[in-house]
Amino acid sequence: MIDWQSLLETLGIFGIIAFMIKKIFQNWMNKDVEKFKHELKQEQIKYSKLYDKRAEVIEKVYELLEDFNQKMSSLVSPLQMAGDLPPKEKLKIAGQAGEKFSKYYPKKKIYFSEKINELLEKINKQFREAWIDITMYPQDTKLLDRTSQKEKWEYWKKAWKSVSEEIPLVQKEIAEEFRKILGAN
Repeated sequence: MIDWQSLLETLGIFGIIAFMIKKIFQNWMNKDVEKFKHELKQEQIKYSKLYDKRAEVIEKVYELLEDFNQKMSSLVSPLQMAGDLPPKEKLKIAGQAGEKFSKYYPKKKIYFSEKINELLEKINKQFREAWIDITMYPQDTKLLDRTSQKEKWEYWKKAWKSVSEEIPLVQKEIAEEFRKILGAN
């Protein structure tokens, strides 16, 4: 015959043990979940700060790039408006803008992909070549003979083509890559 009292006591002991094991397991899991939540929050903070820093760097690089582009466009434009700064002054201002851009972005390469760094190098090289083209001859054309004036004009046209047609294509590509990073597509 079944000893019900003994069976109930045994089941009660197993029930209590099962209950205790369940509580220990839940407690252990809760600690792991809390630890995971804390670690996740730390990672979110870290990546949020990195994102913010990248956004600042992108903003500054693009600002310097656009400033340099505007100064170079004004300098090499075949159409000079009345009231514009003299060419010598434009040359100085464009040179300063180029120097700022050329000094800043290489220090921030770590924030960008290889593709963006290659694009920044490419556009910097294009600006440098345009700069060389327009500074190869003296600004005052009166100091040049007819052949040199003609050569200077050819180099100037080459610089204008680069600044007005080629560089904007690369700058557009850079802007698109920056937008991808910022999530502003």
